[in-house]
Amino acid sequence: MALSGLPNRQQIALGDFEIEKVTDLRQTSQYAHYLRLQGWQVNKINGAYIFIRKLFGISIVKIQRAPITPEACAAFPRGVGIIYLEPLNKKQIPPGFKLKKTTFLPSKTLEINLKQSEEKILQQMKKDARYAIRQAQTSGISVYHNIGISGYRRAWRQSTPWRRWVPSLKSLQNLHATFGKNAWFLAAVVHHQIIAGTVILIAARRAYYYYAFTGRLGRQLLAQYLLVWEAIKQAKKIGCQELDFEGLYDQRFPDQSWRGFSHFKQSFGGREIEYPGCFGKLVRSEQTFDKFFRLTAFFKNTAFFFRRYTGNQILTCKKLIMGFLIKI
Repeated sequence: MALSGLPNRQQIALGDFEIEKVTDLRQTSQYAHYLRLQGWQVNKINGAYIFIRKLFGISIVKIQRAPITPEACAAFPRGVGIIYLEPLNKKQIPPGFKLKKTTFLPSKTLEINLKQSEEKILQQMKKDARYAIRQAQTSGISVYHNIGISGYRRAWRQSTPWRRWVPSLKSLQNLHATFGKNAWFLAAVVHHQIIAGTVILIAARRAYYYYAFTGRLGRQLLAQYLLVWEAIKQAKKIGCQELDFEGLYDQRFPDQSWRGFSHFKQSFGGREIEYPGCFGKLVRSEQTFDKFFRLTAFFKNTAFFFRRYTGNQILTCKKLIMGFLIKI
């Protein structure tokens, strides 16, 4: 996407960020407000945010990176059919919850300790990552912040194959509205054209590598390496203690689409963290199971239709359902 009227190289704007005693982005007030704007009902039980949304008459609950007790489960609103829990550790799994084959949040991630010096962070990177950063710094790339959400999203769509999911403009606008200056829409620009982008969210002294995209020229110029390095330096300046890469390939829940991007993330070093996964529980078993069975059958038939008449193997029952509930 071509840009007009861009200023010369612009420093990333840094904002005051809310310090909360939480352990994950999903348990911050900013994220809770964001999901409200996305159409979710948000409740808070025993200090933990829970997110509720109806899917074809079934109320589905997500509890992410927060402990939940049987007493709290009993306090859920009437009509809840299925509860999905993604705990920090196995001790936070109440009786009756069963491990699912897929997850909403990444079950494995990578963290970089930002309390270290820039030199130390560079030293722990792989040689290829350090080389890529140096190359990108000399390739004429400028890094910009908040160029404009509409133009940013258009560049993202143009850089991404049509079969790949891209957040809606409204979703990105809601992120910006709720996180404000703590949502960094970083763009790598060459000759007034966005060639790569990275969305960083700041909450509770942590930086989250939330979204990213790279076009063909961006891959050639190694632009995403430069964007990550700029995010690391600026997050350090405002006192962030960690950068969370928001997901790695996990052999326990294999998704082949994660392999290439995970290799990129791991080149920055850091420590890998594993979570137990996603656990589910049917609350209203007979009625809920009957509805969910009919819903699953509908999605299977829809997926078969698309595969039969378009040859698109990406659309599956699982991805249709999960895509509705993850980052929408």
